[in-house]
Amino acid sequence: MTNPSPSRSPSSAHCAFVTGAAHGIGRATVLALLKEGWLVGVADIDTAGLERLATEAQSPRCLTY
Repeated sequence: MTNPSPSRSPSSAHCAFVTGAAHGIGRATVLALLKEGWLVGVADIDTAGLERLATEAQSPRCLTY
């Protein structure tokens, strides 16, 4: 991946919104993106699962909806 702005790290300008984030591939995607420093909005019909994800992630860059 090329960085269009040399003054910023590759992930500093990235954000994502993941649906189905409480389980499976969605959850794994959220955790991987957070590890890379992304800002991640998450949504799922399983609100309790989202709360568990937010607790596990312990990141202000994880925004639940």
